[in-house]
Amino acid sequence: MNFFLGAFTHKVDGKGRVFVPRPILDAVERPEERTHFFLTLGLDDCLYLFTQEGFASHLELLDPSAFGDEASRTTALGLGSVARKVSVDSQGRILLPDDLRARAGIGAEVAVIGALDHVQIWDAGIWKKGRAAEAEAAFRSHAPGVFRGESNPDGGGR
Repeated sequence: MNFFLGAFTHKVDGKGRVFVPRPILDAVERPEERTHFFLTLGLDDCLYLFTQEGFASHLELLDPSAFGDEASRTTALGLGSVARKVSVDSQGRILLPDDLRARAGIGAEVAVIGALDHVQIWDAGIWKKGRAAEAEAAFRSHAPGVFRGESNPDGGGR
């Protein structure tokens, strides 16, 4: 399993590309998965970046078949419409499409954050002005119970 750790700040270039930090690329266990990722709109004001294996494992609980229940069909439609397969170029950059950057509120600088099984890409200002402190406070508050198996059934928080 890949473990993505750390927080990094990078500029978004004029074409909408951003560097994937070397520690993030190095954390991908299978070298063939270092050349492309799956990028999608996150549940907060950010983007999620997955390896192919990581993206597939998150989709295991979703039955996207045309004949599945309405909630699954709609969720699959929503996710499929905003997800993109992005390639890592020779410089170690990926393209953040304009529409996804706009929806996540990403400006000229991003915070690339390891979130254990995936990576989150935040507007650096949003991350620095509160989300980083909020994430640390939530960790300090919830970690003792989560690690004892007392997790909130709805996922607890964001």
